[in-house]
Amino acid sequence: MIFGHKIQINYFKKIKEKNRLFSSYLFSGKEGIGKLTFAIDLAKSLTLPQEIFVISKNKLVSQKNSDLSLINFENSISIKDVKNLINFLSLTSSQKKIGIIDEAHLLTFEAQNALLKILEEPPKNTYLILISQLPSQLLETILSRLVKIQFLPLSLNEIEEFLKSNFKELKEKEIKEIASLSFGSPQKALKILENKERYFFFKEGISKFLTSDIKEKLNFLDLIDSDSLNSFFEEIFLFLEKELIRKKDKETLNLTKNLFNNYWLINFKKISPNLVLEYFALST
Repeated sequence: MIFGHKIQINYFKKIKEKNRLFSSYLFSGKEGIGKLTFAIDLAKSLTLPQEIFVISKNKLVSQKNSDLSLINFENSISIKDVKNLINFLSLTSSQKKIGIIDEAHLLTFEAQNALLKILEEPPKNTYLILISQLPSQLLETILSRLVKIQFLPLSLNEIEEFLKSNFKELKEKEIKEIASLSFGSPQKALKILENKERYFFFKEGISKFLTSDIKEKLNFLDLIDSDSLNSFFEEIFLFLEKELIRKKDKETLNLTKNLFNNYWLINFKKISPNLVLEYFALST
C-alpha cells in the first residue's frame, strides 16, 4: 500500500487513462520515502509481475516481491547488471516490459553508457524507471532523456497513518514520537522501531557531537561500525539541516558542505571511513 505521494498517484492515474506514458522516468527525492515501493506498485498496475525487472540492493524487495525478476547488488551497479536488464527488456512480449533501477547514482560510468542505448532507442512497449536521491551523480546525457518526477517526504499525518496501519500494537504516544523523528521517511520510522533504545542513545550522542571536545568526539566515533555509519551521516545531516533553517549562518553551511564532502569520499571514493571521520572530528 502506498502512503502519501498523492500528486504522483493522480499524475500517473491520468496519463495511464490517456495512454500517454513516457518511456523513461527519474524518481528523485530523499532516501527512504517510498520511491521504490511506488515504482514497483506502478509497474504492477501496468503489466504482469514476470515482465518487471528490478535492480536494487534492498534485500527486502526480493522477500516482498518474489514474483519479480530481480538483481541485488552490493556497492555499485555494474555493466553486467545493466546488460541483463537490457536483454530482459529486448525480449519480445505481448505485455508491457518495465525495468526499475534503484539507487541509480551507483551505476558505474560504463554501466551508464551502456544504458544510454536503450534510453535513446527503447524497444516497443518498454518502460524504464531510475530512482535516486543523488541524481547529480548521473551523466547529463542520461538525465536529459528522463522525465523527472520529484518525491517529497511524507507529512507527519501520513507517517502516523503508516505506523498505525502496519503496527497496530503501538500506542498513540509512541506513534507520534516516532513520526516526529522520522522526518517524513517510512524507512527511518522502521529503523527507529527496530531498536528504539539504541536509536535514542545514538541520536543524543550525535546532538552533542559537534559541541564536544576532540577526545569525546573520537570516543563517540569508536561506537560507529559499518552498520551505523549511514545512520551517523543521516542524523547529523538532519541536525545540521534544522540548524541551517534556524540560524541561516555561514558557519553551519560550511560545516554541512564539509560533512557532505566526507560522505562523498566514503561512499564514492571508497576512502577509509575511520580516516575520513577522524579528520572530520579534528576539523570541527
